[in-house]
Amino acid sequence: MKITQQEISYLSGILTNKSKLSIFSNVKAETIGTEAQSLEEKGILSNGKITKEFEGILKISEEARSCARLIIKDGGYFLEKYTYKGNDAEGKEGIILAENDNGEMVFSRLESFPELLASLAELTGMSFLKSADVEILLSSKELMVLMAGMDLYRINALLDYLGQSRKTEFSAEDFAEHLKHLPKNSLVGMLINHYNYTVPEESELNGILDALEQKEALSKKEKYRLAGQYEAFAANFLIPQTMVMLEAFQETADGNLITTGMLFAASGIKDIGAFLFTGEEVEFSSVAGGYMLKIIENFLHCPDLVSI
Repeated sequence: MKITQQEISYLSGILTNKSKLSIFSNVKAETIGTEAQSLEEKGILSNGKITKEFEGILKISEEARSCARLIIKDGGYFLEKYTYKGNDAEGKEGIILAENDNGEMVFSRLESFPELLASLAELTGMSFLKSADVEILLSSKELMVLMAGMDLYRINALLDYLGQSRKTEFSAEDFAEHLKHLPKNSLVGMLINHYNYTVPEESELNGILDALEQKEALSKKEKYRLAGQYEAFAANFLIPQTMVMLEAFQETADGNLITTGMLFAASGIKDIGAFLFTGEEVEFSSVAGGYMLKIIENFLHCPDLVSI
């Protein structure tokens, strides 16, 4: 079933039991007056009523209390998929897959996860090997400063490829200057652009650097450098190629919304940074493509967030 944004808006006026998460509650495209006719031609409506063929898909999409969103960006390639979980007209639980196709939405019953994951693996890979092993729980400000350290290392490693001198140790002033003037493909910039994170004040920087040293993400002699596996990760993460964004939502019985999300930035199938957003803190870790694919599967199943 493929429908336009305007047809979604038209159907939202027919569907009377929309949840907060339903796509029919959240698309507000202005109709142009031809939607009833086009929906009849597509067999979705008959005499103004939803046909039995599409009743199940629309009921789940309309009343879903759980949903998930997947976005993959890889160069000029953009992929966006949603899943909605609920009961169909016969009371059977099912998952509906909604895919963005140049602004129109393609709806189908998600019958085969292996087939879907195999198609996604073309972008993520299926390796379970990773070049470095890091895992740390950070405040948002600590995360921004650690990513600044990763950026500084990556910039200097690339300069080394050009035959220029490089640094592996950085002063607090180096961190402050980088945070003021973010280069293209900066990990700090990625978090600002997609999650509205803010750069810490310069007056906070020394305390944050010391906190990262205590957490063994940085080491310090006269200056700071990435410690151990964090340096190994940055050495293999020179140019990010793929970004994967995951979100899961659930509407509770009292009408509140619960949400969780993850971000992956990949420089290769063995070099992926994972960001799990958990309230006031963020878990940063390195993962491989196969593990990322498993997490994508878990999200697209529309997990029960209330019991987590």
